[in-house]
Amino acid sequence: MIHQELRYVRERRESLGLTQEQIATKLRLSSAGYHNIESGKRGLSLKRAIQISAALESSLEHLFPDLLQQDKLSPNEKEAIQNEK
Repeated sequence: MIHQELRYVRERRESLGLTQEQIATKLRLSSAGYHNIESGKRGLSLKRAIQISAALESSLEHLFPDLLQQDKLSPNEKEAIQNEK
């Protein structure tokens, strides 16, 4: 699940002509920290997924469709997603 979604993240970043370093800067992460997220070596919180979607000018639904399966989200996470729309 997550590795497929991270491929979408990489593809979107590349389509915008952005490097991992540029996205890391937008997210206020180290380059290594962002690389670890994109490569699946570091966990991904809902908050960070929302931030990545915004940095890549894409929707959370497009980049992380499996993350949004309703049965996997807590009420607080559902509310956070609604607040981002």
